[in-house]
Amino acid sequence: MRPFYLNGMMRAMVFALVGIFTPVYIYHLVGLWAVLVYYGLLRLTTLITVLPVAKIIENIGFRRSIALSIIFLAGSLAGLLRAELDPRYLWAAAILSGVNVSFYWVARNSAISQDSQTKRVGSQMGVMTSVEQAATMLGPLTAGLVIERWGFPTLYMLAILILVVSVVPLWGMHSHVHRNGASWRGFWRWIKGRSYFHNAVGVAGKAVDEYAINVMWPLIIFLLGV
Repeated sequence: MRPFYLNGMMRAMVFALVGIFTPVYIYHLVGLWAVLVYYGLLRLTTLITVLPVAKIIENIGFRRSIALSIIFLAGSLAGLLRAELDPRYLWAAAILSGVNVSFYWVARNSAISQDSQTKRVGSQMGVMTSVEQAATMLGPLTAGLVIERWGFPTLYMLAILILVVSVVPLWGMHSHVHRNGASWRGFWRWIKGRSYFHNAVGVAGKAVDEYAINVMWPLIIFLLGV
């Protein structure tokens, strides 16, 4: 689990740096409609790719999958960086970010469920969450200072640099795969299963909460002139 702590900390720092500023950046470049299209395209890409990616992860293992997710995320950040010259790069950035979500979260959740020690899973998840939240607290302040002094391009370049370094801890993780399978039939069985209903509601609620905090709130503050 230790490689996850380090990788998760640096990844959380990347999202803390660019997270709440990306919708403002897109709005500033193109407009409100572009923000809606960007995040809609991102989630649609994730929905389309998640099952094929799960099959790929079964063949290449967790470590390579997370490393690939970092490459896709770096490509997404590079697309946002290039969008200042040509806004059409926003759509490439959204698609790459969606593929990154599929590669990262399927591999991460599968690895944690298999590698966590049963008697210590609570403490291990607590440590990971604490490390990630500590990094998240520092991100917006740092990002605000970087934007104020050097602008958005420097912010995205800094995020890419941290992301590249975050690959290093993964090679301390042993190479292994999951063989649990993934299918639409399994998805619908999960949706319809009453024993999983509370989990589905929790996932949906968390998604609404994250979009409210990371997209709607920054835009409202920006539009109010703060």
